[in-house]
Amino acid sequence: MRISVESLESKTIEQDCAVKKEAVGIDFGTTYCVVGFASSPTQVEVLSTSYGTLIPSKVISQEGYTIQSVKRKLAHTSLKSAQASTYFHAAIQLFKVIAQHIREALGRMISCAVITVPAYFDDLQRSQVHKAAQSAGFEVLRLVSEPTAAAIMYGLSESSEGKYLVYDWGGGTFDVSILDIQDGVFKVLATGGDTALGGDDLDVCIAKNIAPFFWDVPSSSQQEYWIKKARYIKESLSVSPTNPIIDSNVTLQDIETWCFPWFQRTLEICEDTLARAKLKHNDIQKIVLVGGSTRIPFVFNHLSRIWDKRVACVLHPEYAVAQGAALQAYHLTRTCSFLLLDVSPLTLGLEVLGGLVETLIPRNTPLPCVCTYTFTTAADDQTKIPLHIVQGEKEFAENCTSLGVFELSGIKPLPKGVPRIELTCSLTVDGLLELEAKELQEKEDGAKASLHINTIKTLDDSHIKKELDSLSIDDGIDVLRRIWTQKHQQASDALEQMKKIIHQYPYLFSEEEQSNISQICQTFYNFLKDSPQSMPQAVQEISERWDEFSAYILPYIERHLTHMFKKTLENP
Repeated sequence: MRISVESLESKTIEQDCAVKKEAVGIDFGTTYCVVGFASSPTQVEVLSTSYGTLIPSKVISQEGYTIQSVKRKLAHTSLKSAQASTYFHAAIQLFKVIAQHIREALGRMISCAVITVPAYFDDLQRSQVHKAAQSAGFEVLRLVSEPTAAAIMYGLSESSEGKYLVYDWGGGTFDVSILDIQDGVFKVLATGGDTALGGDDLDVCIAKNIAPFFWDVPSSSQQEYWIKKARYIKESLSVSPTNPIIDSNVTLQDIETWCFPWFQRTLEICEDTLARAKLKHNDIQKIVLVGGSTRIPFVFNHLSRIWDKRVACVLHPEYAVAQGAALQAYHLTRTCSFLLLDVSPLTLGLEVLGGLVETLIPRNTPLPCVCTYTFTTAADDQTKIPLHIVQGEKEFAENCTSLGVFELSGIKPLPKGVPRIELTCSLTVDGLLELEAKELQEKEDGAKASLHINTIKTLDDSHIKKELDSLSIDDGIDVLRRIWTQKHQQASDALEQMKKIIHQYPYLFSEEEQSNISQICQTFYNFLKDSPQSMPQAVQEISERWDEFSAYILPYIERHLTHMFKKTLENP
């Protein structure tokens, strides 16, 4: 089946090219946020107001208490938690503070922004940052990994080529990226990191060593004081190691001893990332240090020794990420192919069981791109599968724009879950989505089907804006519905499989076991039939019920598998 759609007129694109927007780069940090602005490819400034250049990553909640390290809490809060909405609101408020900072520093508001996130942030975490910024009034041009942004700053300013390891140790996270820079092109070879390994952890470690008696009682009122004290000592000694600090006999050697296990963990991540890139130490031209935690002297000293002094310190490592993001923003807003030609403007997905959308190509994916998605049948002896392609940022297909449907037929009739179907998606720079679905078989060619859609040609600026404006904190309910739907399907499949085993192999179980299994299956079936979908509590409840059910039936499933294995050995 082929679907062709009307195209955008070239006049619209030419008009967009003529407009040169201003844009900023935002380092959305764990401890501090920094904003950079590039007025030219060589002129990048860090925006400063009467409060300085660093924007503390903390806000006052509606209840009146302070929420610190907003990004870390946004990243690590479970969707089951009632606090998720609080932290999301806090992120929105922080972005509003950043907007005020921009307005005060420049005397005008610039709402277009490139925002950085840790390289190890998953899609959900990146989505939360994206949505929070949009809710605060920003037009997010692109999310860029923090190490990549730092490399952009270093690579473009030094006109350097080669393979670089970016060691980014900030207030809340550690990231490492290995990049190959050639002719102005930044290719990420491998990334690694830990979203719970940063300067904040070092502050707590130091505080526990200088005031251990305050840490036996949870949430002691003195803990925050000693953490601030520890941070002050760490930063002061890092700048002036020999200057004494009032009311403290802590030395830089003490800090190194206490914090070395955390540093050792960063080295392990670096080695693992290097191995995944299939590189050795000698392949790396230079290590670029980024992030405030790299100001601690022993970080530079140890890395220089381990990597044979190929370590580069930028003048202000805490600014490098924001400056790199600002340079990326400058180039994006002066490239006529931005948005409609070089990235996918909206997410492209496939409707799967339960009406969910499985992302094929995320929004803002650089073009051209190719991805492969493998799935299977949902019922026994299923010989055809309808493939519904949608576009949009919602969790359910009914809330997205339908682009087309094609059918893969002629699938070999086999038990549910046995056939392997491969869907290959190719999106060109012109927005042409080519899809091919085929059944994977070892000895002969399986069923095939294809579809061609021009994804961009149905879009205009108002459509994209409407789609993005629809993103709101209410989408958290959709995410919960998605989790519930997936767990419900998983549980239903297990329930069906257990019933099938009892029916086909009754001799494997005693009458008492059959009776007990049937009873617990019926109880679980009644729960699944009546379970609500709209309440956050439902996600936790279905998870708990599933854990109980799976723990009960697992021994019987193992008994069945052992039986089937023996039959296979007896009748090869």
